[in-house]
Amino acid sequence: MRVRRGATTLIGIATLVASACTAGESSTEPFATWRESGPTRYKWTVERSEPVLGPRRTTVTVADGRPIIVRVAEPRADVQRMPLTVDRLFEILIRAEETADSVSVDWDERFGYPTRIQIDYSDAIDDEVTYRVIRFRSGG
Repeated sequence: MRVRRGATTLIGIATLVASACTAGESSTEPFATWRESGPTRYKWTVERSEPVLGPRRTTVTVADGRPIIVRVAEPRADVQRMPLTVDRLFEILIRAEETADSVSVDWDERFGYPTRIQIDYSDAIDDEVTYRVIRFRSGG
């Protein structure tokens, strides 16, 4: 069973991927790969890092697009600020493309999800945020 996404999200993600891919890469390749190859159940560890707070990691088991088990590595980690699903990571990327001064993205070649997103919201100091997928295992 494929995870269903709303039409607005699909259009937004397709537009985002078209603008965020590197030269030589098909404009919709990463998102299309995720849609076609992305598992409906997976376990991943994602890290959110900011200059002031440092890195925060969360390990999440996802089934049918919903987090079913969430483990926080650091006691002070703010789970509300963490992307708990790959879909949520794509949403963060879409918002960053619309509002940030610069966004850099690396993609997973097999499943098409972003493996690293580096966001600089403005020329201000200490407003950068980086998301990294530390581990990803399909089947969860």
